Amino acid sequence: MDYENWMVIHLIGQGAFAKVFLVKHVVTQKYFAMKCIKKSMVMDKCFTESTKRERQILMSLNHDFVLKMHYAFQTPDCLYIIVDYINGGDLFFHIKRKGHLSEKEAKFYGA
Repeated sequence: MDYENWMVIHLIGQGAFAKVFLVKHVVTQKYFAMKCIKKSMVMDKCFTESTKRERQILMSLNHDFVLKMHYAFQTPDCLYIIVDYINGGDLFFHIKRKGHLSEKEAKFYGA
């Protein structure tokens, strides 16, 4: 699996070290989220181990409430992780938008 297998649709999120894109697999025509991490950021900030750990954890998990990692690959400049695309945003997006969670909401997400 490599970068040429994916058609980038648009940017859906951006953090300090990575961007997340909505992509379509060119063969299956299925949609996924593609996390793109610049290698220079990982090396400069000494986050090599945590980046490796993220990939290992995602590979080992199989749970209904955790995104499933389908593929991981790299180019000379970036690391890529392909996961399920879930429309609606992640938990941090909703907390940031609302300002805080109610106790009931926090219990729900914590459970």
